[in-house]
Amino acid sequence: MEGNQLDIDWEDVVCPICLDYPHNGVLLRCSSYDKGCRPFVCDTDHLHSNCLDRFSSAYGVRSSSSPETSSTSKTEPVELDNGCRPTCPLCRGEVTGWVVIDEARVILNDKKRCCDEFRCLFSGTYSELQKHAQVEHPHARPSKIDPARQLDWENFQQSSEIIDVLSTIHSEVPRGVVLGDYVIDYGDNDTGDEFEDFPGDEGNWWTSCILYQITDQMI
Repeated sequence: MEGNQLDIDWEDVVCPICLDYPHNGVLLRCSSYDKGCRPFVCDTDHLHSNCLDRFSSAYGVRSSSSPETSSTSKTEPVELDNGCRPTCPLCRGEVTGWVVIDEARVILNDKKRCCDEFRCLFSGTYSELQKHAQVEHPHARPSKIDPARQLDWENFQQSSEIIDVLSTIHSEVPRGVVLGDYVIDYGDNDTGDEFEDFPGDEGNWWTSCILYQITDQMI
């Protein structure tokens, strides 16, 4: 798998977590691997982007590969249990584990990227960044999540979910009005005021109520 099977343009390889060249990277093995999905993720430490640890921790999976591993060492492949497999950040398939590709590490570790510390303008290869971070930012935690940004992201996700639900409702019920957990369909009658046309006198108006249950977390 390490040699002639890696037909990759290394200039186009970016970590899907930090969107930069993956330093000390590992190759995630996902359900779309045979279809060509090749997500390389940084396996650095807390002084750098620390992407693999952040990715696995988000799904309750402990990263077992060491961030101090040399780029020429042989690291055993990691296989994940069926009950705790995360989603691939590229294809959204199931990640079954990851493996170190020595050829990839040598090539990608020589790619220059910026220091992960906020407002630091230094850039260099992985070995240069390691020395720089240990000297200039020994107590930094650039991968630590800013609580304010995390809250903004959660609010954005919640808003996106609400918009998706409302779009689905209005595509199914163009004249529907959302009232709490319910959607009232006023029908296709375009004459007169919509409240005057409410079908209450001609039949059971409950038949015009489509009960879309919207979860409490999304209201």
